Amino acid sequence: MSQLKKIIIKSYFKVIKPGSPVFIMGHMRSGSSLLEHILSSNSSIIGSGEQARIYESSYDFQKSEFFSRVNNKTFLSNFPYFTDQVLHNHLTPNLDFLKNTNGKYLFLIRDPHETLSSMKKLKKAYNGVSEYFDYISYYKDRIKYLINFSKKLESHQQIFITYEDIVSNTDETLIKISEFLKLKKPLTPFYKLKKTTGVLGDRSENIRKQLIQKTKKELVELDNQTKEDLYESYNAAIAYFKKL
Repeated sequence: MSQLKKIIIKSYFKVIKPGSPVFIMGHMRSGSSLLEHILSSNSSIIGSGEQARIYESSYDFQKSEFFSRVNNKTFLSNFPYFTDQVLHNHLTPNLDFLKNTNGKYLFLIRDPHETLSSMKKLKKAYNGVSEYFDYISYYKDRIKYLINFSKKLESHQQIFITYEDIVSNTDETLIKISEFLKLKKPLTPFYKLKKTTGVLGDRSENIRKQLIQKTKKELVELDNQTKEDLYESYNAAIAYFKKL
């Protein structure tokens, strides 16, 4: 069956030109699902939520785009881009392979106190990060990893934004991303729901609002040392990425 599937997908992309990847390089609860919905609601981009896929070859790209086309029931249109969220180190796309593509990377991070509060609100294990101190370790490790990965890329391949940029400086941020991707039509704060909404990626009710909105978050308590450690990682990322 897998071999037949491969033949079907490869044959399909001999007829339909595949898009170039746009990877949202973020962390859990960074706002990546919101950004993915904004991107994939644009006529130049197709996506289907967080696929948790490892990209090692052109066929992996094709599988991702084909999956999105099936879920969106869009088979004949051409899309310059397809998008996916990458929130874990082991899912990082193969950089050696991607050097030969027109791939773009959107680095996205969020205030650590808000991030941990959002994680705790889920009240259940999420991708193996299920305990309070696991959240802290995951956040710090992920931020460090994103910085190191960014250093391997060319400046024209990447852009940096924060969750706060998206919800508080929406218009300016969407223009910035639209220009970076050279989209024919600019991104808007409105987005469409799809079959995978609430299933792949963010499972909260907020993702169903179909509009970028800033919501007030109830923050969990953190001891001073934990805050200091988390914001040291966050501020290091801000300082690095702002220089891009």
